[in-house]
Amino acid sequence: MNPFAQVAGVVLFKLGRFYAGVIPDVGLDARFPGAVHGNARCEGGGEIGRAVVALRWTSPALVWMALAITGCSPKVEYRAAGPPPQGLEKPAADAESVPIAEVTPEGLVSGPVSVPKVVLPVEEWRARLTPLGFAVMRTKATELAFTGRYDKHYAAGVYRCAGCNTALFLSTAKFDSHTGWPSFTAPVAAGNVYTQVDSSFGQARDEVLCRRCDAHLGHVFPDGPEPNGLRYCMNSAALRFEAARPGTTTPD
Repeated sequence: MNPFAQVAGVVLFKLGRFYAGVIPDVGLDARFPGAVHGNARCEGGGEIGRAVVALRWTSPALVWMALAITGCSPKVEYRAAGPPPQGLEKPAADAESVPIAEVTPEGLVSGPVSVPKVVLPVEEWRARLTPLGFAVMRTKATELAFTGRYDKHYAAGVYRCAGCNTALFLSTAKFDSHTGWPSFTAPVAAGNVYTQVDSSFGQARDEVLCRRCDAHLGHVFPDGPEPNGLRYCMNSAALRFEAARPGTTTPD
C-alpha cells in the first residue's frame, strides 16, 4: 500500500469516527480473515484496512471509501443478527398486561409478575421524556456515538427504561465495546425486552424494545463476548441508571 493510500485511509477513518452515529450504522468485522459480524465481510487490505473495518457503526459512505482506498474488498451481507433468544418475541398488540421481572433493592432479580402495559399519547411521552429521549424512544432515532452519559459508566446498579422504569440491564452485564454506545451481554430477563426486524436504511437488524412501553432502546448484534456472543447496543437516552445500595452486590 502506498503512503498516500495509508494517509487517506486514516483520514477517512477519523472522519468516520467523528460522524459516527449521524448516518445509519453498518456492522463491520474487526477479526480477520473472513469472519462475519453485522453486515459486511472484508478480506485483505492490510493494517489500515483492518483498522477501518474495526470501526463499527460509522458513516457507511466514509467506510466504503476507506476500504476501497486501502485495498479491502467488502462483501455486503444484509441480514439480521439471527433468531432472537427465546422469550424475546413481540407481545400481542392488544395485551393489557405483560410479565416483567424486577430487580430488588438488594440487587436480586425476582418475578416475573404481570404489570399493566404503559401506553401514552404522543404529547404525554413528549412531556415525560427529554427531547433526545423522545426522539430515540418514540421515533427510533440514534444518539451520537461517544456522547451518551452511560457509554463509559461502570457503577454498580441496574439500568432501567427511561420511559416506564422497567429493569433492563444489570451493571454486571455491561462491557466496553469501543463503539461509543453502552453495551450489554444480556438483559435482566429475556421477557423484559423483545426484538423485531428493523429493515430501515436497506439493512436488516434486530431492534430491541422495552416490553412494557414498546420504546426503542437500540439493537442487538451477534458480535459480543462469551458466553452468548451477543451485544445489546443501547442508547443512553433510553436508559435511567439506579445505583445499587451500599454493600449490595448485583448478581453475575
